[in-house]
Amino acid sequence: MSTSAVQLSRLVAYLDEYLDIANIPDYPGAVNGLQLENSGGVKKIAACTDACQATIDMAAERGADLMLVHHGLYWGKGLTPLTGRSYRRIRRLLSNDIAVYSAHLPLDAHPELILFEGWYDKINKKVIELKEKTLPPLPQAV
Repeated sequence: MSTSAVQLSRLVAYLDEYLDIANIPDYPGAVNGLQLENSGGVKKIAACTDACQATIDMAAERGADLMLVHHGLYWGKGLTPLTGRSYRRIRRLLSNDIAVYSAHLPLDAHPELILFEGWYDKINKKVIELKEKTLPPLPQAV
């Protein structure tokens, strides 16, 4: 991890608090927060609605270290066997060292963030406002 990377753990702690992950219930089986970690550094964030194969492939092609998603990897039954589509998604994420952070209802319920109305820009602005107090420079968005 180079000196210009944000530590994944610090970014996750900030997002967990800012999005109030611990206090906003979600559907059974939905996992909010960090779903898959990487080796620890984040320089580029890919923001998208779904953690599907197409967005995972785009994040990998653009060199993202973290996917910030509305609909994460886990829904319904929780962790299922890693075969077929699930295996291909996880394999691509791991082979490209991409972490996944999901916020479903916490993002929907947030008083300052509204999905599809610049939610990534609003999170980015909040992190930039706090960077001197809590975080090193924010990774570049893709």
